[in-house]
Amino acid sequence: MTSFELIGTMRDRLEDIRHWRGQLSDVMLTISGYSMDLTGIRGTTDRIPGGDALAMRGPWARDADHGDDLPHPDQVLREWRETITEEQDGGPWAECWRWHWDSTPRILESPWGEEWQQDLTALWWRLARLTGNAPKDDTPTMADAEEIQRHAAAVPDHTMLTLREADRFAPGIENRVKRDRNAERDRARRRHRDPAYRCNPDGKHWCVQDLRRHYGFPVLASAPAIV
Repeated sequence: MTSFELIGTMRDRLEDIRHWRGQLSDVMLTISGYSMDLTGIRGTTDRIPGGDALAMRGPWARDADHGDDLPHPDQVLREWRETITEEQDGGPWAECWRWHWDSTPRILESPWGEEWQQDLTALWWRLARLTGNAPKDDTPTMADAEEIQRHAAAVPDHTMLTLREADRFAPGIENRVKRDRNAERDRARRRHRDPAYRCNPDGKHWCVQDLRRHYGFPVLASAPAIV
């Protein structure tokens, strides 16, 4: 993808985020809202009215070291603007959104470009699924997923995977990596220093050796903590 195409893609996603954020109020009025659980497993109890849509429109703790693993549209855009500009933003959300749209080319060329793109894409996917606007994907069946997980230990250390691919081998590792990086970014911003990440991916791909060393790949469930 050329830089021009990437700018267009991210601006299109910003437009979608703005539009889908406005649809959350309608989703909040339904009990059977779209599940945020991507495993394909559905619970047997009714979902509470509002559910995830209500949480995404709710408040968040600006000074928390660890988030609640739910990307709030307001939080993602406001915190990224504060991180990039090093200024506290107290203006309306629409103004913050416009700053991102206008600044997209500069952000993508900055040291923050890759992480900004990942966070906005994650928010885009969550809103798309929650509002029923998600495109069809190639999510494997449960049988396929179990077969993939059985071969996780045999993946060579030098293999490069996207976080989504890694998550198929070790369910939950994508969120774990993102939580760690978000927490580190927050600490770095408060201490006025550059983030010191555990892994330095090549583009969107991550080395399996790094994922094993820092995030317990693939034995995620038995790993007591990030080390």
